[in-house]
Amino acid sequence: MERKYIPHIDGLRTIAVISVFLFHLNIQGIVGGYLGVDVFFVISGYLITKILKDGAALGSFSFSAFYAQRVRRLFPALIVMTVLCMLMGVAELSPSRLVELSTSGIWSLLSASNFYFYFNHGYFDAAAENQIFLHTWSLAVEEQFYVIWPIIIYLLVSLIASKGQLIFIIILCLIGTQLSIWATALDPSMAFYMMPFRTVEFALGALLCWLPSLDLKRWLAELVAATAFSALILSLLLIKGDGNVPGVILLVPAVATSALIYFGYQSKLVQVTLSNPLSTYFGRISYSLYLYHWPVILFYENYTMKPPP
Repeated sequence: MERKYIPHIDGLRTIAVISVFLFHLNIQGIVGGYLGVDVFFVISGYLITKILKDGAALGSFSFSAFYAQRVRRLFPALIVMTVLCMLMGVAELSPSRLVELSTSGIWSLLSASNFYFYFNHGYFDAAAENQIFLHTWSLAVEEQFYVIWPIIIYLLVSLIASKGQLIFIIILCLIGTQLSIWATALDPSMAFYMMPFRTVEFALGALLCWLPSLDLKRWLAELVAATAFSALILSLLLIKGDGNVPGVILLVPAVATSALIYFGYQSKLVQVTLSNPLSTYFGRISYSLYLYHWPVILFYENYTMKPPP
C-alpha cells in the first residue's frame, strides 16, 4: 500500500534534529533542545500507527513484513555508525573509556541502551557528556515501541469498533500522561529513559489517526498553526532539563507537534516554514544527522581538548 508523502512532517523532523544538535553544542538559549526527541516520538506514533491501522483494517498487515521493514530502516545505519565509533575509539580513547564505549555500543545494537544509561548515567549528568552512544537511548525507546505497538493496534482494530478505538487511544493518552507525572516524581531518570513513561508522546501521535478531518476557516487554521508553532519553538528554547522532566511539561512540545501534523495541510505558515525544499531535505536525512552528530561532537572535543566552535 503506497503511503502519501507529508512534507511538513519532514519539516518537523528538521526542527527536531537541529534543536537536539544545538542543545548538544551547548548553544546558549537552547536549553530545551533535548525535547526534539519528543517531536520524533510523536511523529513515530502517528506514522507507525497509520501504517498499522490501515493495514489491519484492510486485512493486509503482516507482522513479519513490518518488523523486517523496521530492521532495514534502522539497523544498517546504526551498525555502520557503531563500527565507525569503535574504530575511532581504538585510535583516540584510553583503555578504560574504550571498554565503556564497547559495552554501551553492544547495548545500543541490542536496542537496550536506554537501560544501560539509566543504570549508569542520568541524561543531564556531567558524566553522561562523555558517553559517545548516549543519543541512542531514544532509538532504543522507539525500537521497543515498535515491538509492542503493532500487537496493540492489530488487536484494537480487529476486536473493537471504531468509536471504541478512539476512546481507547484517548484513555491511553491520559494514562501515559499520568505515568509520566508519577514516574518523574518518583525517579526522573527512569521517567526520562524508559519507554512506558514515554507512552503519551506516541499515543498523541497515534490519536491523530482516529480524529475526523476538520476543515477550518483559513484564519482559524493559521491561528492554530501559529500558536502550535510558537509553543513548540518556545519549549525548545525555554524548558530546562531538570527533575521536572519529562513530567507534564512534555505535553507542550508533544501537543504542539500533534497540532502541526494535524492542521499542517491547511496552513500557509506551515507550508512556508516546514514544507519548503530546505526543511524537507534535512528532514529526510534527519536519522543520519541524529546518528552522527553526537559522536562527531565528542570525538572532536576529545581530539582537540576543546568544544566545537
